[in-house]
Amino acid sequence: MDQEIHFKARFLKIAFLFLRVLSSYYLLFLLAKILGKDYQNRKISGLNRKNAIRIREAALRHKGVLIKIGQFISARADFMPLEYLEELSRLQDEVPPVPFSQIRERVIQELGGPPEAIYSSFEESPIAAASLGQVHSATLSSGQRVAVKIQYPGIEKIVSTDLATLKWITGILSKIRKGINFNLIYSEFSKVLYEELDYVHEGHNAEKIKKNFKSDERVIIPSVIWDLTTRKVLTLEFVEGIKITEVEKIEKAGIDRTKVTRLLLDAYCKMMLKDGFFHGDPHPGNIFVQSGPRIAFVDFGIAKDIPPSLMQRLGDLLVSLVHKNPQGIVQGLVGVGILLPDQDFGALEKFISTLIEKYGNLSVSEYKKMNFSQEGRELHRLLHSTLAIQIPNDFIFIGRTLGLLNGLGARLDPEVDVIDILASYVSELITVEEEDWIDIIIDQAREIGVALTTLPQQLQQFLAKANAGKLEVRIANRSDSTSERKAFRFRQQLLNGVLFLATFLLFLFLRSNGDQVASWLSAIASGLFLLLYIYSSLR
Repeated sequence: MDQEIHFKARFLKIAFLFLRVLSSYYLLFLLAKILGKDYQNRKISGLNRKNAIRIREAALRHKGVLIKIGQFISARADFMPLEYLEELSRLQDEVPPVPFSQIRERVIQELGGPPEAIYSSFEESPIAAASLGQVHSATLSSGQRVAVKIQYPGIEKIVSTDLATLKWITGILSKIRKGINFNLIYSEFSKVLYEELDYVHEGHNAEKIKKNFKSDERVIIPSVIWDLTTRKVLTLEFVEGIKITEVEKIEKAGIDRTKVTRLLLDAYCKMMLKDGFFHGDPHPGNIFVQSGPRIAFVDFGIAKDIPPSLMQRLGDLLVSLVHKNPQGIVQGLVGVGILLPDQDFGALEKFISTLIEKYGNLSVSEYKKMNFSQEGRELHRLLHSTLAIQIPNDFIFIGRTLGLLNGLGARLDPEVDVIDILASYVSELITVEEEDWIDIIIDQAREIGVALTTLPQQLQQFLAKANAGKLEVRIANRSDSTSERKAFRFRQQLLNGVLFLATFLLFLFLRSNGDQVASWLSAIASGLFLLLYIYSSLR
């Protein structure tokens, strides 16, 4: 009963904190309408500091999900006020550990004996304390130094309570900001958080990333000691280094921080655009720098898959960004699912084109001095007033990770040109290896096949709407000649696609029947129609 009262009190305290912070800004904006904008400008910094301290102190008292939220905010140097960054960044180091007696009991429960019997040596004082557990240094009987991550006792109930509070908060936010699907964000966040409670799952994440970087000595991923790992205890090879945001220490060690930034971004380009599996929690306490430079990752509780189709579309969007192609950027946003298709994107393409003309050739230092408030308002108006947008499931943690990386880059080396780094990666993306063409052919055949199988159903739905008088027609504001050209090209593309699929299926059938000559002829025909399909798609 006492435990139940404790968790209800926790819910109320966190909910009250949220309402207190939210109402303080509403009050300031209300007073600014009466006393003027100068009053708001004078008071906003102090209010930011006060609220950041409130959140930090509450996170340190309550731990759990609050610490994770505070750490996330502290890494967003790209848009969060300086006061929040300064106060909440202390959550990376100031999380108070739990008494060693509780940690010892957890080790006995999970590994069948006390830590001093399981390990050759075990440091009682933790080297790091986080939201869900803390890390102790230990030594194996072989003499190898390891890091032992031990989950806090009772943390499952704390996480459950905090998520219930977060669900209530997102319900309020969804009413305030109706353009953002906060329920979807909550759903993904809670799913990943529960995965973090399983240290066996985290161990497999570490192994998968380690395998992907086995040929790159610049990236260090610790090995898992599986004999001493359970769902609540994780034993890893110990890695050392300088925390990635400790810029002065990095410079004193003679390490080029520009090279470190490039290496970090290069590692994430590889994870996101080649491997399709990435470390999803790049806050400062999880990345260390060594001479070389080399970077070491720890804490693999948040790691996400990127579906191959999304990975390809991200690559397409990246190519368009680097080449400053407004139409390609818009189509890339459609491809990844942020912009819904079948809309008139003319105004957005014109807006992006204007931005590229005005700011496309600015240096990094010039770009950071610019005030884009007017452009930001115009973009917000375009996206939320005239276009339908959404946050795809797969993009929630991709966006979070990119935001954290942007914050790290802003601290580590504000002058680094991210576009320049991406451009070097684009050259690899647009170079298609010979074996990739087989995958492309299969993917194209699968897409056309799906389109053909769903066409009768779509046609039936179209006729049903027409017969019921419910058919709606939208006419874009374009010239007739442009529409006719596009319709003609679409018919060409569809015909080439159908012929490619037909000849490809014929090739498979003839080859299975042993008819070598006919199968080769059908393969050649299939290849020609594929080239025509790709050409018509590009047009």
